[in-house]
Amino acid sequence: MHRLLLTAFILISVTSACFGQDIFSSCKEGTKQATEDFNKGIMKATSYGLIVFEDFDFEVFYDKYLFDKYEIKSSLSGCIVTEFQDCYSSKMIELIEEKYGDSFFADTRKEAKKLYTSQKRTENNLKKPIR
Repeated sequence: MHRLLLTAFILISVTSACFGQDIFSSCKEGTKQATEDFNKGIMKATSYGLIVFEDFDFEVFYDKYLFDKYEIKSSLSGCIVTEFQDCYSSKMIELIEEKYGDSFFADTRKEAKKLYTSQKRTENNLKKPIR
């Protein structure tokens, strides 16, 4: 029984340390923190879980595009999502969409994809041998 309790305590401690949040933090606290961060100009868009990308280079480009143009820090996190993180993320997305529009993320992906494709095309033309 002691071993089981010790194992549970270690898992909770490691999880808490990895996420930088007390895993017992509430949804209300996550929502409050997102609002405070947003009001300070801190915008974060976090996706959770195992995400498979069709074009990883584009995703890196898109993250940079969001930050450079809108100062939105985009990131990926693990599969275990605390209530705090879920509510923080939901509130932050809501606030970003209130500021920029409901289709902000879809629109910026399209903009970034056009720019990315154009830059790739230019890079490929530069790589062609001169005859």
